[in-house]
Amino acid sequence: MASIYLLNMNKTLLKQTILELFEEVKLENSDSVNLDESFKPAYHSLLKFLLKMVHKGKFRRPYDVDTSSGRLVFVTKGGKKLIINDANIGITILKTWKGKRDKNFFDYSEHDEIMKFALAD
Repeated sequence: MASIYLLNMNKTLLKQTILELFEEVKLENSDSVNLDESFKPAYHSLLKFLLKMVHKGKFRRPYDVDTSSGRLVFVTKGGKKLIINDANIGITILKTWKGKRDKNFFDYSEHDEIMKFALAD
């Protein structure tokens, strides 16, 4: 019985790894998916920074980038869900994890502070 559980767990992990690799290859082969036209420069640089954090393993794949509304959704390695919205003068981030919620406002260029907020408990 335990071996069936481990087999299912290994299949789930393998599936997640394959999906992550597929998303990475798809992103690298796309020509920046016209995000330059969709977002203003400050928001676009934030998106590039967040995508680098995905490549470094700070955030999980898959992530969601909605070019029509400017809504970005990332999940930290620890399972915290970050919903980032463009507020024209900065961004708002709603963080949810283990039944808890936290919200904060940042300037587009405060990348270090954004990461501290995202990874803090």
